Amino acid sequence: MRDIFIDELIKATRINKNIILIVNDLGYGVIEKFYKEFPKNFYNAGISEQSMIGYAAGLAASGKHVFV
Repeated sequence: MRDIFIDELIKATRINKNIILIVNDLGYGVIEKFYKEFPKNFYNAGISEQSMIGYAAGLAASGKHVFV
């Protein structure tokens, strides 16, 4: 399921460069394809889930489409 999600997110980001992916130390085998193609659209918040949501809120407020 995660692979399908990342594949679809890659397709969507090719069309809409405002899509951002924020993860919290998720295994890189899962998100590596997205990171390699869109390094500027990817953030790893580490084990700080609460801060990750804050980052997402700020990015969304500036017009980005954020996936956490």
